[in-house]
Amino acid sequence: MTRLGQKDKMIRWKTAFDGQTLCCGMEKKLEWEWICSDNDLLSIDIYYMIEGSDEKHYICKNEDNHEFYFWNIGVDSAGNFDAASGFVTNPTIDVTFPNSEVCTVLTQPEIILYPDAKSRTVDPQNVYVKSKGFFNTYEPDETIDALIEYEDSKGQIVSVDATATLRNYMLDSDGIPLDFDCIVYEGKLDAKKIRLYIQEANNPEVSAESDWVYIV
Repeated sequence: MTRLGQKDKMIRWKTAFDGQTLCCGMEKKLEWEWICSDNDLLSIDIYYMIEGSDEKHYICKNEDNHEFYFWNIGVDSAGNFDAASGFVTNPTIDVTFPNSEVCTVLTQPEIILYPDAKSRTVDPQNVYVKSKGFFNTYEPDETIDALIEYEDSKGQIVSVDATATLRNYMLDSDGIPLDFDCIVYEGKLDAKKIRLYIQEANNPEVSAESDWVYIV
């Protein structure tokens, strides 16, 4: 949704949200575009509001208008969980890469697996690679074994076999880094439903809001 604050001045989201699920710890690129016939739109504010609350959680304030911004969801500048974000830390889904005759893990990658907020399913599209790690293998491009583990609603550990794709001895973050059969996540899940807002910093009437987004 886009709102015009004055004649010939408009801002709108380019990023498509469409009810998608994002996760804490993810870096999400936010993009927008603007029209301003008489002068420049120099700076913007971005914030979100959680469904059922009127509190504004600012992602950035008075930021130079570069038409994009990288949002580190739910974490502070040091990379730690930020309780003030209004989000919660959901139970983790662990991924391990066992050493074998064909592969040695030199640097552990950082991976987040997260369930879809509505279906509670986890599939290869719900994999976010924070760091690609480094592996010692015979070839720079390999497929190796991995193991997914999480705790179900009864406190039992569920294990799922997976395969990981390497490119240049690192996880292939541009393709499908981790392949596995779809999981129905049975653990506790507290998803937050939010809308994101962007506005001209000195003229909040020039603004736009996103579709609903779910944060887990």
